[in-house]
Amino acid sequence: MIKNCCMISTWKMSLLGMKRAAPLLKRNVPVHEAILMAVKTVEDDPAISSVGYGGLPNLNGEVELDAAYMNGDTLGFGGVMSVKNIKNPIEVAFDLSHYQRNCLLSDIGATRYAQSKGFAFQNMLSPESKKRYDQTDKMRDSEMLEAYKEHDTVCVIGMDHRRSMACGVSTSGLFLKMPGRVGDSPIIGSGLYADSEVGCAAATGVGEDIMKGCLSFSIVEKMRNGMDPQTACETALQQHLQRFCDAITAAEASPSLQWTAMEMQELPLHYPLSRSLSPIKTFPPSFMLLPTSVEKSPSFSRIRVGLTAIAATNQSVKPSRGTFLLYLLFFSFFCSIFLS
Repeated sequence: MIKNCCMISTWKMSLLGMKRAAPLLKRNVPVHEAILMAVKTVEDDPAISSVGYGGLPNLNGEVELDAAYMNGDTLGFGGVMSVKNIKNPIEVAFDLSHYQRNCLLSDIGATRYAQSKGFAFQNMLSPESKKRYDQTDKMRDSEMLEAYKEHDTVCVIGMDHRRSMACGVSTSGLFLKMPGRVGDSPIIGSGLYADSEVGCAAATGVGEDIMKGCLSFSIVEKMRNGMDPQTACETALQQHLQRFCDAITAAEASPSLQWTAMEMQELPLHYPLSRSLSPIKTFPPSFMLLPTSVEKSPSFSRIRVGLTAIAATNQSVKPSRGTFLLYLLFFSFFCSIFLS
């Protein structure tokens, strides 16, 4: 039996969830149980303002939640979007992943489905989130909304002892978003993608930027074609960035670019279960160059994307991992590990 197991998650908000979930994989439970445990722990924490209970509300003061789950063995996928007062949206998403049809539900449809299945409901607007909403200017330009310092989607990807891979994500989306706005998280191929024969990838950041490149699927396909996770993430991000630069150059006739780099200040979490139950580790930061002249373009000055990937391989390869922060333009985060 293959003993190697692995989980990777974003960000430090997932620390408690990882501590609870990692021992499950060590006991050879299916990967979905560990992923659900990790994500639910974040959803239940009122101190985390970008996921689940305590998530920051939309423009109307309502907490709207998105979540998705993908099974890498069957390619089964389930997701919910724009749901209100479902205690753990990731549970509903996982349940939906068993269906071939009607596996992605929104708003009222998703709520009625969750009620019919007996999932728990509660008011998801915490006192602290309501206070922050009440104290925030509601007249800001919706085109200026972006992910905030507390971070956004929680992404958990993992592989169990059977080399079954899966991914789960959950978020409350952008603060003061328009009611009904949906980001990348519940969209297969953008917010997440899992294929146990190849690997998994998941995304965080501003969903509109991620969806334009179907970045999670792009990374998995690059791994399918032989790239290691780090190279796949980096290549997908560079291609996506270049596409935006091309658009800006065409619009502004400004081909000259200046370059700079900035170190990322928060790192992903990784639990190497095959190496004993050691403390959860973070990955060291890396650097990446980026064009700064595009900050002048109001359409592209707030691009923020993070990516996480893990590969399935039978080769013994030195782990490769890294994180990138693209200053004011493009926030890219990725980590990778090869398991023998």
